[in-house]
Amino acid sequence: MPQHTFSLIPNLATSVHRYHADAQAGRWVEAGTFPLLTYPVFELAGQTLGVICSGVARIAEGFRMRVLANHISDSGYQHTQLYAQLRESDIVTAHTPLTEATADLIGTAGIDSMMRMAFLINTARGSIVNDQGPADALYPGRRGL
Repeated sequence: MPQHTFSLIPNLATSVHRYHADAQAGRWVEAGTFPLLTYPVFELAGQTLGVICSGVARIAEGFRMRVLANHISDSGYQHTQLYAQLRESDIVTAHTPLTEATADLIGTAGIDSMMRMAFLINTARGSIVNDQGPADALYPGRRGL
């Protein structure tokens, strides 16, 4: 799971999926300049990664990211309360098993506490993130979108 997650994170940081579509559509050839800078791109170094229950934290250190850990036992990381983690993280990644304690762990209030442009990667069971939270956050007029 850590390797899969860290294939997703750089893709989000570089918008590679969007640039790939542009290349397929011939937009790189039409641009007239190099490089094509249509989409936002950011460096992972210095970004904060909130990790909920995973071995992803050690990989993040290799990218010089700050790690806020939640539900990682025996990891050597200081535990960060969930809402502090959501509020302070540029990227939050969830990998926790689905239990009574983790069902609907992140809902509308959690999503609302996140930075406006933060990413949420849920590679855990879908029910960890309450579907209504992201739906509410993406509603026109919310979060400045």
